[in-house]
Amino acid sequence: MKLIIKNLGVLKDTSIELGDLTVIFGKPNSGKSYILKSIYSNLAFFDQANNVDLATIVAESIYSTIVSISENAINGRKYTTSLNISEKFLESLTILRERISRSLLSVNETAITRDDSNLLNRIMEITKEALTSLSIPAVTYTPYSSYCVNKIDIEFSKGELILSVEVSSIGDKELCKTDLSSNLISNINSYMASYLVPAIMNKVSIAVEIPSVRFLSYGRSLILLYRENIKPLPYTKSLIFWINKGSERIRSGKGSINNFWDLKVNVEKTLSVNGLEIPFLSSSLQELTAFSLAIADGRKSLLLIEEPESQLSTDYQLKMGLFLYELSKKHKVVITTHSEIILIILAILSHFKKEKEVVELFNLGKVEGQGMNVNVKIYHVSDGKIELIDPEKVLENIPGITDIYYSILKIIAKLSE
Repeated sequence: MKLIIKNLGVLKDTSIELGDLTVIFGKPNSGKSYILKSIYSNLAFFDQANNVDLATIVAESIYSTIVSISENAINGRKYTTSLNISEKFLESLTILRERISRSLLSVNETAITRDDSNLLNRIMEITKEALTSLSIPAVTYTPYSSYCVNKIDIEFSKGELILSVEVSSIGDKELCKTDLSSNLISNINSYMASYLVPAIMNKVSIAVEIPSVRFLSYGRSLILLYRENIKPLPYTKSLIFWINKGSERIRSGKGSINNFWDLKVNVEKTLSVNGLEIPFLSSSLQELTAFSLAIADGRKSLLLIEEPESQLSTDYQLKMGLFLYELSKKHKVVITTHSEIILIILAILSHFKKEKEVVELFNLGKVEGQGMNVNVKIYHVSDGKIELIDPEKVLENIPGITDIYYSILKIIAKLSE
């Protein structure tokens, strides 16, 4: 899978092909995070955190039709109709992509390709096929107000939303119509977010071999700490959603914390780690807890991670490099980083292909799946371009970092004279 960049902030006419683990490094404001955000914007409909937004876009587009359905139901006390929403659903994918792109990026003239074909076009084709072949059973909703008691059945079959509405008692007719329209929109939104969107996008995800997409943004420790009070904006929504989803899965016994970091997470009442509630944890443990919860559901994913070294000491950064390598045996991982330690450990693992020896020499503990090779791609971003660097070259000379080390050594030598 490749991101083709025509115009993306400071980046012009360049591209980046993803490996199992893709590492992007460079100076501040070189465009690293823009790459991550662009990938996410292009594939945001594969993030369950956006299911409600997709459903809302479709529901809002049929509002005028819903008002007419409400009028017919009130006049006849019972009304059944069907709405073909295939085109509206396809449009919602484009609208969501554009909304998230506008909120995260100043400009985003990019495309994702696979085998030299535009992946978005393929996604649209498969989504259309899924919409016309899928059927989902009816769900009954029974809203109530002092003006309108009604029953709403919603079903989906081969591109059509089938609505059956019964109005059993009516107070004020106009107020009933308003209430019924509101109930219909709310229930359609709920039905689509809970059943239709997941079913469609899961079929498409399998067909194009793109797993669940998650954007694990910078500031994970603060987001974990204040997630209940943070408005879920596009920049934070994905991480908040997956932290909460991870907690729910662990609570229900359907998820678990990766044992790499030896975190003992308790979610029964208030969230605690190693016997301490979140506000009393160190920033590094908050970071690691946020990471671990965000992948606790166990589903294979495309993980887009901003600066995984944030808040971590040098020894933890060393372990983080190995952790990312381990994650890449199951997930597809893309990171941006300023950490030469993470960069070096990943270059060593990629170049020498001797994971067991590296783990022992650095005293990093035990890891699972030893012997599985990971395709690591390392990119340096500078002067509006993206350069693929061989891991061996990284070990010889890290652009922008080795020069600083040499400068420091020269200064020390000068001061020692």
